[in-house]
Amino acid sequence: MIALRQYHLYNRPVSVFPADILELPGLTLRRLNCEGLSSSHFDVSFEQAVASLYQLERMFVEMDGSFVWTGQNASQNWQLDGMLYDRQEWLHRVELNGSCPRSCWEKFLPAFGWPQQSIIVHLIELHCFVELNELLEFFE
Repeated sequence: MIALRQYHLYNRPVSVFPADILELPGLTLRRLNCEGLSSSHFDVSFEQAVASLYQLERMFVEMDGSFVWTGQNASQNWQLDGMLYDRQEWLHRVELNGSCPRSCWEKFLPAFGWPQQSIIVHLIELHCFVELNELLEFFE
């Protein structure tokens, strides 16, 4: 598992352009330039996302949009926590802290319309945007 800990998830806006390549030990990603994030939204409502997350085992969701999801696999304990933000009836963005195995990401992300909906990730610590599907390749 890669050691990134802070992310924001957004629906992929219409105006996304490839930028340079981000290379770190064990991690090579294409950075993106994004325009129109403030007007993009997921194709699910805040309430739909909360209802989907609530179905996950060991997920604790508050009605204000805050959540904590914990678990463990053979090699470690993991945790994701964050906040859902809505705008005009739609889910606007998801703030995340922590990490989890890829199998857990694949259970978590459908709450936001993935894989049908394209998602981009703002990697806070690295100050860049990347495609979610590229980032997922680096999780075990």
